[in-house]
Amino acid sequence: MRRHDGPHFVMIARPATTLVVCVLAVTNGVNAATQADEALTALESFAGAQLAEGTVYWDENANGRRDSDEAGVPGVRITAQHRVVTTGEDGRFSFTSNRPFLAVSMSWPSGTWPTGRWFELLQRPAQRDIAFGLRRDDQQLPLVFVQFTDPHGFVVEACRIIPEECRHNGLTPKFYVATGDFMDQYARVENMPEARRLFANIRKALDEAAAPLFMVPGNHDVFLVPGGATYGPVRPQAAMHPLSGLKAWEKFVCPKYWSFTTAGVHLLGLEWGEVFAGKMDRYSPAMKNWVDAESRSLPAKTRLIVACHDAVWVESHKKFLDYGQELALFGHSHLEGPVMGRKTMLSAGECRSVKGQIKDGRPRGYRIVVVEQDRIDTFYKGLGENRAIIINTPRKYITLRNGPTFTVAAQAFDPQSRISDIDITLAGRRLEVKRSRRRFWSDVEATFETADLADGFHELVIRTTWPDGALALRQSCLVFTGRQAPFPARGPARLTGNVHKLDRTYELQFNGTGIGSVTPTGKKFEPFSFDVPATLLKRLNTVTIPGAPSNLKLWDVIMHYGGQPHVDHRQAWDRLPQSEDVHHIVYIDLTRPHRETWRIKKVGG
Repeated sequence: MRRHDGPHFVMIARPATTLVVCVLAVTNGVNAATQADEALTALESFAGAQLAEGTVYWDENANGRRDSDEAGVPGVRITAQHRVVTTGEDGRFSFTSNRPFLAVSMSWPSGTWPTGRWFELLQRPAQRDIAFGLRRDDQQLPLVFVQFTDPHGFVVEACRIIPEECRHNGLTPKFYVATGDFMDQYARVENMPEARRLFANIRKALDEAAAPLFMVPGNHDVFLVPGGATYGPVRPQAAMHPLSGLKAWEKFVCPKYWSFTTAGVHLLGLEWGEVFAGKMDRYSPAMKNWVDAESRSLPAKTRLIVACHDAVWVESHKKFLDYGQELALFGHSHLEGPVMGRKTMLSAGECRSVKGQIKDGRPRGYRIVVVEQDRIDTFYKGLGENRAIIINTPRKYITLRNGPTFTVAAQAFDPQSRISDIDITLAGRRLEVKRSRRRFWSDVEATFETADLADGFHELVIRTTWPDGALALRQSCLVFTGRQAPFPARGPARLTGNVHKLDRTYELQFNGTGIGSVTPTGKKFEPFSFDVPATLLKRLNTVTIPGAPSNLKLWDVIMHYGGQPHVDHRQAWDRLPQSEDVHHIVYIDLTRPHRETWRIKKVGG
């Protein structure tokens, strides 16, 4: 038994040989045990239960077991197989199904908190001894919790480093939410020893977490068997395998979906998807029915926060799915920021290790969420950056076009309120800053007028003044105002790069003038190198391939001019959904050479 201080929580650890978790075996009525591989253990071959009964009780002394004088708790929601039952007046519940299921879990109401496990790992076809303990919990706002995502094999390290940083900075999150992709490779039935190791590592992080930890699986956490898939069609034989899809996650780790309410906030964790109608469905009818039932069950004025590995795109409506939430927390994209639709939707960065950066150039990190009476505040914090600065707008890879003004919005982490001043400058101009103090950081905004600003990349600087000096974060912003600055070229340039997925011969254009053709030779990346005469050079130059298909990409384009390499400062990473034409158009500013990385630097007193 492991007891967590702070918000009280106890998780019952089980021996590694008895790890099973939750919900839903999708077998269309077929006994999955008959499909078991002989190399699997009895637990791994377990088809699931058809009956689960138990009690939710008031654990008055918080000892993790029911004593004779402890009453049952009525009206608590119990879920399995995306269906819900509710405890009776005596706290008892019963769940039956013709389709085997692997676990049941509890969704506790606001003002309560579990004193032991909140899900049961089923190991028998009929299990009647389930007991979930609850205690009364004084839940005042603010509610503080932390989200991290995509550790890719570093989940144990993330579960150690992030709480350590929180303690160092005086934060005591009530719980942590982790939104998928815990593996650095797929678990496959062809290599069961490695598959067991991968899942055991995730379960180790869950069991040893310093505070309550709630996980939802991502696409990398899907167990693969021949004929299975993380997206799209799944063969019937693969669907019946007792470990395929997310059934292994449910046996080895924890529930693949869950919900609970605390301090008037309902947290809803969604799985990556489930096998339905012959494919891995990102949002199956059963999932939708469960989400709808959760929404209908909420008391008035309850706020909803959704956590899942990736936003579900509805192709027929050309938009991301909206659950009616105030905040949605994602992973998968390895991007950070409100880029996914009408609601505030935020994706915390890859948490693979302390060093390095994610796809939008930001540091690997995690998100702090603070629910206040009148709003929900969030801050994305880089791992190891105790004096973190974040620029939220303009986004690093978004082009600003033809507006008379635009807004700069940033945040500076400051849990002890030690920052005396925050300055914002853009293109050398100091802006008037509006500063709003939040609980652990400051939000700052400024309006920039583009009058007399020429087209090009311009440096945005956020500078914070501390008792022992100043720190600054610099970012290049591509701004189009319709004004070209005079640019007397000192000589010609040379343009080099690659074209990815070249399917035929295309003309490469520089500032609208053809400078040469690129012809496929069968390579994945087709290199090119062209001389550019000085007469074509401007301050901001455009490189493009007209008529190129959507999957063709200009890659690693560099202009060699004046003895220095110049690059498109948007062209740092692949797959940037918030980028404008990042794969087909390259912009090179001859006044701004070198590549840039997200880095906070000390700039003096």
